[in-house]
Amino acid sequence: MSELRFGILQELEVRGRSQDAERTMFANVVEQARLADELGFESYWFVEHHFTRGFSHSSAPDLLLAAISQVTRRIRLGLGVVLLPFVHPVRVAERVGTLDVLSNGRVELGTGRGASPLEYQAFQRPFEHSREIWEDHLDAVLEIMRADSGEVTRKGTYYEIPGVSVLPRVVQKPHPPVWVASTSLDGFVAAAKLGHHLLCMPILKGIDELAEDVAVYRKTLSEYGHDPAAARVAMLVPWHLATTRAEADEAADAVLWYIRRQVNLVAPPD
Repeated sequence: MSELRFGILQELEVRGRSQDAERTMFANVVEQARLADELGFESYWFVEHHFTRGFSHSSAPDLLLAAISQVTRRIRLGLGVVLLPFVHPVRVAERVGTLDVLSNGRVELGTGRGASPLEYQAFQRPFEHSREIWEDHLDAVLEIMRADSGEVTRKGTYYEIPGVSVLPRVVQKPHPPVWVASTSLDGFVAAAKLGHHLLCMPILKGIDELAEDVAVYRKTLSEYGHDPAAARVAMLVPWHLATTRAEADEAADAVLWYIRRQVNLVAPPD
């Protein structure tokens, strides 16, 4: 059995509309990351969402992880995930490279397509082509990193790289570990074909059905020449620890609020 590791994933939820509440939350999260490093957690992750008041104020996770990199020593810093369809590949490579330098090679590069119709509308990208855009942008980012400051020339539908050297270079060679976030079997298969690690959420499917999808992921890895034993699967599992059941039940209100906000985020307008 693969080694079991424990990390923390943050949405940066803010229950309340005051700026003071938002600022306090950011300060608390940095302190929590410092404590998590001290206690031996393996990794600390941040999502990327936009325009989601309350549900998630994590619109610039790389900046927050850069701050955390300066108050921690060992914990891995996870981008969970960079929404690649919305960003020029050069900018992704530059910012991930900067974070990898600041953290002395502790970045975990999570990638994904996103699921919010509002985000696709705001960033003027066609959701129906999100997978193709994601695959092309990820391939471009990794090409830049593998070039190791060599000139890269490449053109995609939403970007052009005109023979430039992209800096700074990542510390981890040829690039940080790459993860793919998905809630669908098609996404699991896409990650497996490319040989990338997998980020998933049991809360959406349940453990049994998710286990079946993970088995397909591992089978596909092998079919495409990747070592299933080297691939890692991370699952986002909500936990709350309390001294009594009554205290735990009281905390459930926050979890239900979070789930309602999540459904509102990804549900179509109709």
